[in-house]
Amino acid sequence: MRCGEVCFLIGSTVKMGAGMNVQTRLVAEHHLDAPWRPRDLEQREGRILRQGNFFYEEDPDGFEVEINRYATKQTYDSRMWQTIEYKAGAIEQFRKGEGLSRIIEDVAGEAAHAAEMKAAATGNPLILLQVQLTAELKKLEALYANYKRNRHTLESTAAWLKQADERANHVIALYQQDIQRRDMNTTQEWRMQVEQRTFNVQNKELLIEWISKSMQCAVEGGAQLLTDQPRTVHVGQYRGFDIAVLSVQERIRFRVKSDNTYEPTNLQYRKEDQFSVTGFVQRMDHFLDTFEESIESVRNRCVNEKAELDKVKRELDKPFVQLRELELVRKNASDVMVEMKKMQDDPDYVSTWKPKILESSPSYKNYFSSAIDSPTSEVQKTTAHVISNQQDAEKLAMRFEEIATSKAKEFKLCAALAQRDKSVYTGRIVAATDHYLIQDIGLGRGILHRLDEVVFAENVKVGECMRLSYKGGRAFVIHLPLSCALTR
Repeated sequence: MRCGEVCFLIGSTVKMGAGMNVQTRLVAEHHLDAPWRPRDLEQREGRILRQGNFFYEEDPDGFEVEINRYATKQTYDSRMWQTIEYKAGAIEQFRKGEGLSRIIEDVAGEAAHAAEMKAAATGNPLILLQVQLTAELKKLEALYANYKRNRHTLESTAAWLKQADERANHVIALYQQDIQRRDMNTTQEWRMQVEQRTFNVQNKELLIEWISKSMQCAVEGGAQLLTDQPRTVHVGQYRGFDIAVLSVQERIRFRVKSDNTYEPTNLQYRKEDQFSVTGFVQRMDHFLDTFEESIESVRNRCVNEKAELDKVKRELDKPFVQLRELELVRKNASDVMVEMKKMQDDPDYVSTWKPKILESSPSYKNYFSSAIDSPTSEVQKTTAHVISNQQDAEKLAMRFEEIATSKAKEFKLCAALAQRDKSVYTGRIVAATDHYLIQDIGLGRGILHRLDEVVFAENVKVGECMRLSYKGGRAFVIHLPLSCALTR
């Protein structure tokens, strides 16, 4: 066909062979079946999505090809596309390589196409919506989890940087003490105290014998590995400071000690280095004269840490910019599951549900306030003010979580948020706040369930034992006898 050829593919990658060149006049590709391997799907489309098409050369700007995938309702096609989805999802985890921290999105590329084809093959448009919403929710949840991890790191950093003055003052005080010690013990000619003897320039030959002996003892008791504990050999005193020597990995180090302990880099020797008392004394003097410079460095570092604290505070003030979108997708994902359950329970039920869009969604003030019924609510004072921006909404959401976590601690429970993807929790409901149920699942563990995600939450009472099963971000409740075991 000169005007354009159509490629119908049924296991074609096996018949034609991977890499076969048939793209010169192709304009459309039709997948009449679902292969078993994601690579087969890629190889099929590689027959048409490649260089060398004559029609592209004639019209580079307007050229396009068409790719069609077919599935028959209520047939095994759905299972075939589901198999492709699972396999492609695992492959994409390695190939995509753009996860947020430890999170890697598992539906992308061919996996996403396969998921949509699986949903389309069922003949229920809500299933396709549910697949799309679940994929979007996973992406936004990963972004939000990464945001909160970064925020916790920033909070720890801010707490450390706030102590910059305290740390600097402590270190400077120690340096000033050492400066005073150094100056009080400085003489016109150097001298070194070893046990009961005093050495100076007149008997330095005797001193070198003593130091050499100490170095030899240190080498014999030295550490061959960094994890070994080396033997420390006392040498003597110089200008009011205790001098010791040790050996680590064939390197001899001298240690200078007062209230501080120093290991100056200029007082380290290799075995093959020549050692002289005059050179050693000069190195000691040079090190002891650096205390004033060290104080200045500490002050500069303190200034830098304060500047860094300002940057950290600005980062902490930044809200999660997609918070409204995340809350909306959570709500849509929950609502579509409810609609699908209604259709499953009643074959005659026709759903008219449409997902809400961001522009038409209610404000955060209405969203958070809707669950507050009691005039004496513990968070009514918090929500009384008007939420004027997204940052206030985010802080309020975190405040609700903190209240629930604090409530769980009253029952000696270590609380965590419920995982909204196919998780099941069994145990007694021990408490409730305006926005969370608190469930004891045993072994000191508590689970926080958002009330707006629990189906028929009004039927849940504190003290009841129940199983909450999550599917698509929605928790379905099963009441159990009070004697039920606390198991997850």
